[in-house]
Amino acid sequence: MIHPRELSVAWWILAVDRVLCSPASPVSLGAALNPDDANRPYSVAVRVYQFKDRKRFDAASYDDLLKDDQTVLAEDLQASIATVVNPGAAACVSQPMRRDTQYVAVVAFYREPDANGTWRRVVQRKHLSADAPLKFDLVENELLASAGVPAERPAR
Repeated sequence: MIHPRELSVAWWILAVDRVLCSPASPVSLGAALNPDDANRPYSVAVRVYQFKDRKRFDAASYDDLLKDDQTVLAEDLQASIATVVNPGAAACVSQPMRRDTQYVAVVAFYREPDANGTWRRVVQRKHLSADAPLKFDLVENELLASAGVPAERPAR
């Protein structure tokens, strides 16, 4: 068993037009990420959170998380890290797993998030591997967990 202080998690976030990449493979430069009205791709701000409990995250709206995440999530938030992913590119963020963390959540702040919550995902700590990064793909306006990652959309 891995002790919490020994676990450091890396998150791969890819902006692709198909979910066929791995962190080691090339990423398509023609990605239709976060398109505007003229179908031009735009970058996406992504935040990764660690929580003791996910209830406040599940209840938070897109605007809550975009504008005031630190206050809205304060009681459960263990750590957070942010990056910007450009169309056709990849980002890797890494941070130590906090001892009390039970959930990891990923949020992609698209220009026009959908009402189905495909812009955010939650993974239970017990599903994380110490040997493999947690990988998500950004496809158009959706955040997809890669194969083998049991990521849930928060119920609202």
